[in-house]
Amino acid sequence: MKKYKRERLKDILIDHVFDFCFHEIVHKIESKNIKLAYDNPEHEYDPEIRSFIQDALKTGYVKSYFSPRETEYFTILIDEDIVYKGLTDKLLNLGFIKGPKLFGEIENAQN
Repeated sequence: MKKYKRERLKDILIDHVFDFCFHEIVHKIESKNIKLAYDNPEHEYDPEIRSFIQDALKTGYVKSYFSPRETEYFTILIDEDIVYKGLTDKLLNLGFIKGPKLFGEIENAQN
């Protein structure tokens, strides 16, 4: 990868992490022992998340609201060759080509 393209990818990664961690609005549910945040309303129908919501409702005190994500840690590389979908879509829209080489380029830019 050429140096200017690597630098461009670094800038895209920095912007994505900042936007994901501090600007993206998520649905938060809090109770005495449970804190849950998710960005896609379809996650409410996921059996695992549904069980967390039910457990939160059983505690008696539940706070449900929308707020920025506000996280200090974010993993760009989810697995060996899996990248967060929002980042993949952003890279494709900016002219990067999806393929096995893209993961290595992201890993190199991250390092």
